[in-house]
Amino acid sequence: MHWMGHRAVHRFFVAACLLCILPVVGPQVVGNRSRVAIELGSVTVWLGMPQTDVLLQFQSAGYKLLGDNSTARRDFQDGNHVYSVWFKNGKVACADREWYSTGGDEMGAVLGALAAIASHGASSCSIIHDPINEPGNSADRILIQCGQRSVVLVKGKIEPPAQVLYVSAFERIGQIP
Repeated sequence: MHWMGHRAVHRFFVAACLLCILPVVGPQVVGNRSRVAIELGSVTVWLGMPQTDVLLQFQSAGYKLLGDNSTARRDFQDGNHVYSVWFKNGKVACADREWYSTGGDEMGAVLGALAAIASHGASSCSIIHDPINEPGNSADRILIQCGQRSVVLVKGKIEPPAQVLYVSAFERIGQIP
């Protein structure tokens, strides 16, 4: 390891040790079926969960409901974190959580999102490059899809009236309807 400096070697071993102690969480099982779930702060939702149960759980946990009360998508805020849940026919079809927070560690967010889906046994995954090129909005977007779980990595900019640069690392279950 002569090509790495002493600090780099130390960081490598610390990171490797931290990866070894990450808890491995398997899918939740209901009867004989695996439940595809995601933790949105202190609330856990799963694909197919009734919308009324979702709303009650977020309300009980003290989350703030954001937006225009659309029945197709609901956004919930807990402190600085916002979580999104999409519904189809009154049941959860998709839910996601942002791992990056403004001013935070971008690489830490990417590693957190990837570790989250890996902890559920991601074995057969595909990687899709899906750039956005629209007037006023452009982004480089990568989707890592592992069955009903995915990570979306985005680096982009919004132009008018002022240029705004942004990054995102989403962990997601399901598909946006």
